[in-house]
Amino acid sequence: MSQFTPHLRATRNMAQEQLAMLLGVSRQSVTKWEAEMSCPEMDKLIKISQLFACTLDDLVTGDPTQRLSDDLSDQEINAPLTEREGAHPPEPLQPSPSTSRP
Repeated sequence: MSQFTPHLRATRNMAQEQLAMLLGVSRQSVTKWEAEMSCPEMDKLIKISQLFACTLDDLVTGDPTQRLSDDLSDQEINAPLTEREGAHPPEPLQPSPSTSRP
């Protein structure tokens, strides 16, 4: 959260005080979250994700400077799974043994 929240705030020209007011917390709380000295409660995380239109996963573990699409080319992203490096086609399903009754 330390990198992601300041980045999101900067894209909207939002100060810590403004974010704090929207969330009903103190500016010091926002400062502590961004310094990784504490973590916001779940209800605050949900509000932050709604404010900035991002997922909770992005908010908690995300790095705004690095995305999956940066690591993979469009061709790799759009390729079927079986064509991607290291991917193996699924094994065909084996019919279940029939149970014959005498």
